[in-house]
Amino acid sequence: MNFDRTWYLDEITVDTREMQEELNISAITARLLINRGMTDINKARKFLYGTGENLSDPLLLPGIKQAADRIRAAIAGQEKMVIYGDYDVDGICSIVILKECLEMLGGKVDYYVPDRFEEGYGINMPAVENLVKQKYELLISVDCGITSVEEVGFAVAAGMDIIITDHHTPGAMLPPAAAIVNPKLGGNEDNQHLCGAGVAYYLARALQQGPDAAVTGIPWLELAALATIADIVPLQGDNHILVREGLKHLSATRRIGLKALLKICALEGKDITPGQVGFVIAPRLNAAGRLDSAQKSIEMLLTSDGNIAENLAVHLNTINNDRRQVEENIYEQALAQIMANDRQEDQVIIAAGENWHEGVIGIVASRLVEKFYRPVIIINWDGDMGKGSGRSIKGFDLHRALEHCQEHLCRFGGHQMAAGITIERRQLDLFAAAVKAYGQKYMSREVLYRVCRTDGEIDMAEITFDLLQELKRLAPYGEGNPQPQFIMRNIPVRSLRLVGGQKEHISFDFSPLALQGIAFRKPEYINLPFQECWHDVVGTLGENEYRGKVSRQINVKEMKMSFIPDDIKRFRGLEHMPYRRINLILTEIKAGRPVIMLFPAARSLLKYKPGLENCFKSDWLHVLHGLMPVNEQTATAGLLSRGRGGIYLITRAYFENRVLKGQLPANLRYILPEWNSEPITGLKDPASIAESIKWGCPAESVLKSVRPISDFDFRKKNLIYSNRQSTITDIIAGIPTAISEAGMTDFRQRRALRREFTRLSEGAYITDGNYYIGEGFVDIDNVVLADFPFSICETAYILEQSDGDRVPGLIIAAGKKQREQNWSYLNLRHPEGEEVIQVLDHLQRAGHRQQKLEELTRSIQEEQGEVISRMKMLAILQILADTGLCQISKQGSIMEIHYHSNITPVFNINDSIAYQEGMREKQTWQEFLAILELS
Repeated sequence: MNFDRTWYLDEITVDTREMQEELNISAITARLLINRGMTDINKARKFLYGTGENLSDPLLLPGIKQAADRIRAAIAGQEKMVIYGDYDVDGICSIVILKECLEMLGGKVDYYVPDRFEEGYGINMPAVENLVKQKYELLISVDCGITSVEEVGFAVAAGMDIIITDHHTPGAMLPPAAAIVNPKLGGNEDNQHLCGAGVAYYLARALQQGPDAAVTGIPWLELAALATIADIVPLQGDNHILVREGLKHLSATRRIGLKALLKICALEGKDITPGQVGFVIAPRLNAAGRLDSAQKSIEMLLTSDGNIAENLAVHLNTINNDRRQVEENIYEQALAQIMANDRQEDQVIIAAGENWHEGVIGIVASRLVEKFYRPVIIINWDGDMGKGSGRSIKGFDLHRALEHCQEHLCRFGGHQMAAGITIERRQLDLFAAAVKAYGQKYMSREVLYRVCRTDGEIDMAEITFDLLQELKRLAPYGEGNPQPQFIMRNIPVRSLRLVGGQKEHISFDFSPLALQGIAFRKPEYINLPFQECWHDVVGTLGENEYRGKVSRQINVKEMKMSFIPDDIKRFRGLEHMPYRRINLILTEIKAGRPVIMLFPAARSLLKYKPGLENCFKSDWLHVLHGLMPVNEQTATAGLLSRGRGGIYLITRAYFENRVLKGQLPANLRYILPEWNSEPITGLKDPASIAESIKWGCPAESVLKSVRPISDFDFRKKNLIYSNRQSTITDIIAGIPTAISEAGMTDFRQRRALRREFTRLSEGAYITDGNYYIGEGFVDIDNVVLADFPFSICETAYILEQSDGDRVPGLIIAAGKKQREQNWSYLNLRHPEGEEVIQVLDHLQRAGHRQQKLEELTRSIQEEQGEVISRMKMLAILQILADTGLCQISKQGSIMEIHYHSNITPVFNINDSIAYQEGMREKQTWQEFLAILELS
């Protein structure tokens, strides 16, 4: 699997309760609205429930009143008018809207669309000269013209009035037009994102205002919606309403041409979605302008003749199929050229060919950008000259790159993400070298990582039918209002299978939550280790109806093992630690073989275990140490001896005193000491295995960056370790802004806090040292030990979670008090042999009877004259139970001890694995103190 996307979470920290109450929505929906800029409740209400009546007044568009007045005058004077438009869907729909509106108001109007290949985009001088000769008195541009200063100046000087309606960004100078209607010249937040057809639609509405208005805007609402989606403008403000209401009209359209087109697209009688507009309807309307003439699309939309409409729809469908074939051929040729020349890693990928149709090379460039995630320029040669189309990636300004290389170009234009060039063939190599050098200098490594933006995390239990109904109110989705994508963590997969005619999709059953899933065109997901590992998913939410039954469904967009970090820049691959170890373990358990991981003591095992729990499902994890109940030890040891596949986390005491004294399973191939990067292999006999294990973390590497406490700086980024609530309380009192994950059992909460800390440039973060794989701490300045870890291994776990370019310093702030607290805890939790003997003597004198824990503790305290804690008493009884001298039973909160007086013991405390574990804990603590030279 190739994991190449960073998952980015748009996390909302503001209080959403007021919005929830006012709009009667969930916290999830409120967060989604805020993510989309709806911080104002009235704005959010309009977004959720707005209708056509809530569209802003068209007269709020700058210049629209002057334009409407001039057009009315032209109609009244029966002036000869022409609409000048672009050849894409936006331009096509703009022309149709205004032409029909002006004719319905009594005007005489023609239209003009420049040839894509001969004239190019926008108002051009030869076209203006020709229109002037034809004695047009008023030219109305749609979806173009805002930068045509020279062309408009010529027309005005020749006696033609010009009205510019456009939505593109104005230049430093405005054309000398009679009126300019453009929301970029001072529109409000409702109308500022209108496309060209949206502007035309608002001009049509303005022309209809007044008591004598003969028509309404409804006939063109569907065209405005169609163009808004096709032109990929933000679906916010009025655009959201235009598309929502317009799609309803489109589904029930009376327009003969659209009905014919919907029929040939197999969409007749269906509720049309933005996706169907963008990927089915719009490409057919665009195809005419790409390979033929946009006039065919315009005539189809204008005609009232069913036969003509049907013939034109068939023609557009045929052209679109031709366009797809031409596109595919060019794509395959360009791809082969790139791979043959080993250009796929170039900062800017360039491919050039003969007779590559100029109408589709932009689409090919976009597809290659998607494949390689590099800026791509595709050039078509016509003799010694070439025309190219380029597409870029976020973070790399393609227009600026071309500006830097302009000495090798005849012409260029465009913006950050898309551009066009004209180049001489002899300049290609020089241009390629120049743009490559520019990319090497200005394209950072981070730019080349794809980003998958999400709306945050959601628990699968939150995916209810009520939530799905709420999410429908956010539709229609598109640019500026993407369909909500959520991250779901540690998702359970009950089963999965390949589906589709070519087995190109995957169907999931997420159990036990009765959720279904589908991943379109992701057949590679079938190879993910669903049985062994937890997986995280990015997906959209919806419903699926099958045989009359409606189920909740996740449309899976991205999927990865849960231990792979969200920020893919921090994932160097499965061949690097700690992922190399995870990959080795995964290989073994998939083959049904056991793997042993060794730990110096039980505490370090339990600190490391949460990291594995985030990687592997619980069925594969088995713990073996002497502080476990004896029955659990026996059951787990039996699984290991039979060679059952799984990960066996075993302490040194248990391994030396139990595992090596038995028979190792024949299918065991690896033993992994946690502190070693390499596994132990060649497992022949216990003696050789014991000899090959070098116990203990390499202290020199762990403590290589120790700094004095005077280096501590509140203004830096500090990771603070603490294992006591009293210490944490003191830290927060001194650093009120400190973030603490200590004691949290929900890893999802920990990840959220770690992400919050990652965004900060300074601050303090308190951890209890639990190890996690895949979500470390980025660019930590110092790791501060406010309390002492209990071993060098625990210290290593803390330091290993620092990720990034900085090597953090290690500041030991703990002192004598914290050292004594650790000793006190260890003495309570792990009693010495003499203390065990004293309790055993008392039980022998008491004879064969059952005693409650409190009764036994009280009688021993009275006998010895000193207090004995419940923790120490339980530890002593565990050691005695471990050797078979007593039995502990529990019912509710009552615990009873049954001493087996019929056993005459030859008591050797070293026979107790629980005792051995305790002594090992103390030994690792002493070794750590010795390393720190504090003993």
